[in-house]
Amino acid sequence: MTYGCETIGETDEPLLAAARYLLAKRLAQPGDMLSTYRKGVRSMSANVGWAAGRTVIEGPSSGPRIGPHRLYVQSGPSSDDVEKVVSDHELALA
Repeated sequence: MTYGCETIGETDEPLLAAARYLLAKRLAQPGDMLSTYRKGVRSMSANVGWAAGRTVIEGPSSGPRIGPHRLYVQSGPSSDDVEKVVSDHELALA
């Protein structure tokens, strides 16, 4: 993903992750429109606030679908040392 001329990360859901990034950095407002382009042609567009609250969900018996994005916050070390993710956007940028 790029914003202006800056690479901001890689993800399987660029429109949704970009919306979360832009809101987090205060580069967009929830009511702004966001579009993605493929070979110079607009391929997807959505309201930033709507897109930031969504993620792609894939199940074993169904294809990909849009569902609610869940923000995970680390609440301290767990007994099995599983690290909780602050957001999938930060994973994509790592």
